[in-house]
Amino acid sequence: MKLAGFSLKLAVEKLSGAVQRSEAQLQALLDNSPAVIYIKDLEGRYLLINHQFASLAGLNPERVLGKTDYEVFPSAVAETLQANDRAALVSGTPLEREERVPLQDGWHTYLTQKFPLSDSLRGIYAICGISTDISERVQIETERRQAELEIQRLNQTLEAQVLKRTTELEILLNTLPDYVMVVEQASMCISFCNQRFAQAIGFATRQNVQGKTIFECFSASYAQYLAQQNHQVFASGQTLHLQETVQLATGTYHLDTYKVPLQTPTARPIAIAAMRENACYDLG
Repeated sequence: MKLAGFSLKLAVEKLSGAVQRSEAQLQALLDNSPAVIYIKDLEGRYLLINHQFASLAGLNPERVLGKTDYEVFPSAVAETLQANDRAALVSGTPLEREERVPLQDGWHTYLTQKFPLSDSLRGIYAICGISTDISERVQIETERRQAELEIQRLNQTLEAQVLKRTTELEILLNTLPDYVMVVEQASMCISFCNQRFAQAIGFATRQNVQGKTIFECFSASYAQYLAQQNHQVFASGQTLHLQETVQLATGTYHLDTYKVPLQTPTARPIAIAAMRENACYDLG
């Protein structure tokens, strides 16, 4: 009997030592993880926390173990953490959530995996959480969204300013006694004209002219004449000044014409602004 009892004692001590070594190895593994890892019982009391949890929270493990979230965090934060715990326990499956908690250096956002722990004897007996700090990623994403909103706001402001200036310019050009049109280099398309010009060539409004080529608005011979002048201005990059007599849809006009190249910042002409003053009003 004594021998049997001694053997049982040795077996128990050996088993106890193995358990202690296993627990120590597990704790070492948890403590060296960059993630926050913890286990709570079904009442929400902390059973285990790793070094990262204690370090970030600025608490000794003894001050956390056996406590609930309400004793560690502000009540609003604790309620969110507990609600996520309950959701994972009810579903019985892993749950992923973003959780924000206040630490010593401010608020942090964690991507948390929560899952129930169970065994064949007790069923579900605890919940484990593994939380990875994604605060930097969230901050970058927040700043990106803020930058996009600021860019959108600036674009809207710029568009409003451009619209305002364009409206003012159109009012000015429509008020002038001159005939004004802008012709694109590549297509010979009239991208802009004032109302006076449109009516002089037989259109009711300038909108009826804009978008048409000079070949659609004038006779073939006169359109070719205009194209030659335009090519000359595009090639030279210099203003062309001439006096001309032309037959338009509404009569014959003696015009003092300036054709001015509109240039990009690299000094490449992309369009021509033609401004004609009726030197001797309608002779038709």
